[in-house]
Amino acid sequence: MPTELNPPPGLELESTAELPTLPGNAPLSIPDRLSATDAWRIVPPLGDGLIGPTDQTVPEYDRRSLEQQLHALEQQLKLSDGRIAALEAELERRGDQIKELEAELEVLREELLQSKAELEQLQARDAGRPAPAAQHRAEEAPSRRLLVRTEGANGIVHVLTRRTTVGRTPDNDLRVEADFVSRHHAVLLQAGADTVLEDLHSTNGTYVNGEQIVRRTLREGDVLGFGKILYRFVIKPA
Repeated sequence: MPTELNPPPGLELESTAELPTLPGNAPLSIPDRLSATDAWRIVPPLGDGLIGPTDQTVPEYDRRSLEQQLHALEQQLKLSDGRIAALEAELERRGDQIKELEAELEVLREELLQSKAELEQLQARDAGRPAPAAQHRAEEAPSRRLLVRTEGANGIVHVLTRRTTVGRTPDNDLRVEADFVSRHHAVLLQAGADTVLEDLHSTNGTYVNGEQIVRRTLREGDVLGFGKILYRFVIKPA
């Protein structure tokens, strides 16, 4: 026996109540009492017209707009990454310059002290007084300071100047093209009779006779290491 559907309390349906027409303009009427089978015959066509489409996909124009916004954001991100990289490179370059200036300032201080000591000796001699003990060595006879690198049977010689920078990039006085050498690796400064080696915050370090250093006054015969590249410090008469 088919299941009967009763209308909800308070809802009365007339036997010939007119509802939306079916395809072909055939009128739709619902009797007072329906079986489940009859109800399913009526509800689907009625529901198709009342519920509407269930497709929730994003319209095409909205999707294109979102893609354009995403592309614009990606371009802005790339530009920001480029600016950050440029600022970091500039910061590193300026840090190297500050380190070099600090090293030069230290050399100038030593030269000033040495000049002051020599002046005191001259004043004491002119006044007939014993000369005070010199705190710094008098400048020796003119000589050339060299860095010598041996590769097989050949030797590469670089003559040091008052200030000699060492690094991987072309703006250095002594360019060492090796991946483990920093762009601005170290600087050598001449202070009177002394030659001072200063590391410039290099990645792989600066060494003298196998010992990593930050700053060192060199002696003839010292072996200098920039990363894995070795040079010997040599002093020759001019």
